[in-house]
Formats: sequence, C-alpha cells, structure tokens
Amino acid sequence: MSAEKLNGFAKRLGEALEIRGYRPADLAKECEVYNSTVHHWVKLGRKPKPAQLCRIAKFLKVKIDWLTSGEGDRDFISETGSVVILQDRIAASLKRIESLENEMAAVQRESDRRNAEWDQWKAEQEGVSI
Repeated sequence: MSAEKLNGFAKRLGEALEIRGYRPADLAKECEVYNSTVHHWVKLGRKPKPAQLCRIAKFLKVKIDWLTSGEGDRDFISETGSVVILQDRIAASLKRIESLENEMAAVQRESDRRNAEWDQWKAEQEGVSI
C-alpha cells in the first residue's frame, strides 16, 4: 500500500471510530489485539490482516472497500439497515431458487416425456405393446 493510501486508511479508520463513538481501546478489545496494534492502524496507517479488517468493518458498521481504499460511499450501516439489506438478499435468493426449481421441473417433465417415447419405441421394436 502506498504512503498516501496508508494515511487515507488511518484517516478513515479514525473517522469511523469517532463517528461511532468508540475509542481505539474499544477496537483493540473487539479485535483481540493490543492497544499498540490499533495505534499502528490509526496513527501510522498500517493495514490489519484480512480477518481483522472484516472484524473492524463489522464492528464499525462500514464497508471494507471504503475502509481500505476509500472507494464508494462511507455507507455506515445501521442495525436496521443491515437487516433490510439481508432481507433483500434473502428475497432475491428465494426468487432465484424458485426459478431454478421451475426450470428443474420443466427439465424433469421433458426427460420423462423422452423416456416414455424411448420405452414406446423400444417396445415397438421388440414387438411388445405397452
């Protein structure tokens, strides 16, 4: 990461802590790291490990992309907002599942039809009527 992006990361992390009303010590406790580790993140812009980034973003209710690169909206997600986003994703997934189930049923019907035709043809070839 470049020095400019590191400083940006530190600035965004500090901003998120401030807006959420947390102290660096709160983040250290949440991430199960030393206070000095959080100091390195906030003051020096050192990048946390990926697993820690996920915990930080979840704890501060921010998107990882914004936190790491500054891209996109800050998009602090409220508890209610998180639920709405998840409900929307679940609803979309359920619609997709229903669509796939309908496609599978159509494929099964076509397969059954072709099997019946095959059985009919085979019986005719053997001189047996079904």
